[in-house]
Amino acid sequence: MIGSKVYTASKHFINVERAQRKAKQLRWEVLNNLHSLILQFERSFAERGGKILFAADGNEARQQIRKILLEKRARNVSVSRSPHLEEFDIQMIGKHPELKHNISFCQPGYEVEIGISAADFLVAEQGLVAISQEASNAVQISMGTKANVVLAPIDKLLPTVDDLFDFWALMSSFGEGKREQNHQTILSGPRRGKDSEGPSELYVILVDNGRADLIKSADWEIMYCINCQACRKTSLLHQNRHSNVELPYKTPVEQLLETKLAKFNGRQSKSLKGYPSSDIDPKICPVQINLRELFEDERRIEHLNTKQGFKERWMWKSWHWFASKRSRMNTSPMIKNMLSDFFLDGIDQKPSHQSPTFSQMWREKLWEEQEYAED
Repeated sequence: MIGSKVYTASKHFINVERAQRKAKQLRWEVLNNLHSLILQFERSFAERGGKILFAADGNEARQQIRKILLEKRARNVSVSRSPHLEEFDIQMIGKHPELKHNISFCQPGYEVEIGISAADFLVAEQGLVAISQEASNAVQISMGTKANVVLAPIDKLLPTVDDLFDFWALMSSFGEGKREQNHQTILSGPRRGKDSEGPSELYVILVDNGRADLIKSADWEIMYCINCQACRKTSLLHQNRHSNVELPYKTPVEQLLETKLAKFNGRQSKSLKGYPSSDIDPKICPVQINLRELFEDERRIEHLNTKQGFKERWMWKSWHWFASKRSRMNTSPMIKNMLSDFFLDGIDQKPSHQSPTFSQMWREKLWEEQEYAED
């Protein structure tokens, strides 16, 4: 399946590896010049009539949205079916005493007053908001609404609209295996003049959520991701792990990014010990992120820094000492079971030691065979 994705991408590009290297280089340049790109986007977006807000984390982003809802006195609010919104827990905005809105997912033909969606990319030079793929219903909820609120992490910026089309081509080729995506929408601002469609006001909330600190660290390669979801669709282990989970569920790169951002936000991150990554090939990533290596490094750090990891290291050292001599291996089963209960605490199925030991059974077997031969 991995090979088929790369083959499909090769039909859309003259040189796939060159396109991947170019995309990775562009992401590197964006992250290194993020401050200037944010200022450029803010200026261009404001010229088109848009309003830009900033939020340090998801909690502040929800506060910004609540403020907009109160100002507009909206009764019906619709949230786009975008997996990018899961990071910010947008459904929590309804749990405020001053808000009694009906927050629900958009239904076809359902008229709403406020729409909330997520951006795949922001174009700095032209001040554009790009939405595609699973967030396609964001277009429906923006038509004729009082306001459309778009959330975007600060790393979603691109320099020009030409770069946007290049990344869209990579996303569709590596993620969907086709030349173009079904839904690609560019919002250039609120409704103006004789425009018949579009929101009366368009807000973009730029959210940091720990990304500025992550860029300064040594783990910033994970932020090259463009959310094509190729890692999810080509990993059979990942699909089997989530076979009983309703979509959308987090991709491997989303889970790894969430774990790293949690460190800078002071939150407890989800363990990655049982998260599959062994069958993720770097070739299937359009920006050449080595997810397998990043997962291994993160799990190694997690193991070394936890109490369980300390306990496991001592367990293996003790086992090495215990098993290096036969006289210790022949210790009473009761003592060995006590040691197993101590070191393997929390494990459902622990080995049970019984008497006689294998060496004792083997000696008895040889003794019986010797007696039989003498008889």
